[in-house]
This record gives sequence, C-alpha cells and structure tokens, in this order.
Amino acid sequence: MYIFEWLFKYLENRPNVTPKNYDPSQVIENTQECEHFFMPIDSTGQMFACKYCGLVLPKNKIENKNIFKPD
Repeated sequence: MYIFEWLFKYLENRPNVTPKNYDPSQVIENTQECEHFFMPIDSTGQMFACKYCGLVLPKNKIENKNIFKPD
C-alpha cells in the first residue's frame, strides 16, 4: 500500500508539461493549401485523417498517389 500512496502523491505533484512541438498558430485553416498525408483513425481502416490539417475522409474519397513515381 505504501507504494501506491507514494505513486499517487508523485503523480499528483508532477508539473503539467505541454508538448513542445505543438503550436496552435500553425493550424492550417484552408485545407486546399495543405499537402495531405492521410493516416487511418480507426481499426477498420475505413476513415482517414490528414496528419497536418485534420481533414477527415472515408477511404473511397482519397486519391491513390504513388509517391515513388515522378509527376
């Protein structure tokens, strides 16, 4: 029991730390200017969200781009 009490006191007195790489002023308002990088957001792999702007689309609406083929 002493270990749990100590752990609880330690976690309670810990200072709040904000992530250093998050800057809310860098949020892209216009999704047309974003170079989208979609990642799945659910376990079924049917819904995807952009890593940079947060745009959410179903799998069938995303263009399949080959990153290894030059334009």
